[in-house]
Amino acid sequence: MREESFDFLGFTFRYDRHLNGAPGTYLNIFPAKKSEVKLHGKIRKVLQPCNKKNAGDVAKELNRVLTGWRNYFSAPGTPAKSIS
Repeated sequence: MREESFDFLGFTFRYDRHLNGAPGTYLNIFPAKKSEVKLHGKIRKVLQPCNKKNAGDVAKELNRVLTGWRNYFSAPGTPAKSIS
């Protein structure tokens, strides 16, 4: 595990060197690329130009999608700065 990253349950796990130059490595956990692509697809679906919903309903649906993403990927132990 220390040599390669791996994806599990929508997260990517990998060891990185410290940004401040401290010795050693730390476990970096962040959303996997596949999860980001799925989120972009959901957003694209909500914001379709042919959507016949009014702006308020579109905003509520988009808020639901983004809130779900944030809640899942802000799990305990996940660094806040890696959430996009």
